[in-house]
Formats: sequence, C-alpha cells, structure tokens
Amino acid sequence: MDVVKSGSGGDEAHRASEGSIQPPDKALDHAWRYFALHAQQRISVFNYFIAFSGIMAAGIGATIKTMPSAAAVIALILAALSFVFYKLDARASELVKISEKALIDGERLSMPPYAQVVATEAGGRATNLQSDSSATWTFGQCFRFIFGLVGMTATVGGLFSVYLALK
Repeated sequence: MDVVKSGSGGDEAHRASEGSIQPPDKALDHAWRYFALHAQQRISVFNYFIAFSGIMAAGIGATIKTMPSAAAVIALILAALSFVFYKLDARASELVKISEKALIDGERLSMPPYAQVVATEAGGRATNLQSDSSATWTFGQCFRFIFGLVGMTATVGGLFSVYLALK
C-alpha cells in the first residue's frame, strides 16, 4: 500500500492503489457511514409517508360526505402510495442489511468480543426471532405493518367512497 505524508500536521493518508486494502478502522468507518446514511434515509422515507398519509387522510375525511368521488380518488392514491413507500423501504432495508453485514464482519476481524456490539445485537435478534414469536419487532416489521394497515384502510375507504358516490 502506498503511504503519502500529508502537508498538514504530519498525518499519514493512505492512497488506495490497485489491490490495496484499507486498515480496519477506516473500513469500519466506511461501513458505519454507509449504514448511517441508509438508516437515516429509511427513517426519512417513513416520516414522509406518515406526513403524506396524514394529509391525504384529512382530505378523505373532508370530502367523503360532500364529494365522495374525490374522496375515492384520494383514497386510491393513498393506497398506491402505501405500496410505493413499502417498496422504497424494502430497498432501504436491503442497503442497511448490507452495511450491517460489513460492520459485523469488520468487528469480528478487528475487535475483541466485548466490543462487537453490532454482531452481538444481530446474533441476539436472530435467536429471539426464531425462539419467540412475541419478540420485539424490528423497524422493518413495524414499518411494513403501518404501510399495510394504511394501504388496506385506504383501499376500504376508497371502495366505500365509490359506494357513496354511486348511491
């Protein structure tokens, strides 16, 4: 690996060359930043979903008696948005899991067992999910439940609004 002295403070910077591997602390830092980025994106997507669905639910409630056809359209759009946000969350979940695996592998290679917090948590989570169906839910399980509940409620509300419009 090529090492280049930086101009300020004598710090060493590592320049990646063909076939070089980063030191464990830099690799773990990279994995942690990747994890933090995608975990934050996942929470942001969920927050936007909650905001949009609240606004749309208010629109459904405001129009269901006076303009049921408008309420039906809003409800069906909300049902579709629930599916879209579900798929966005699924992708974000994949990216978070990729970074969790990198963190676990990095911890196991470079840290003593007492400091392997991500690996310990992941191992415990897998054991709890296999042995106890009433175990604490993951973020993904909670998010999927909310997406499904809102999607089904919006679909039922949309169908009810169509019924009111045709009545």
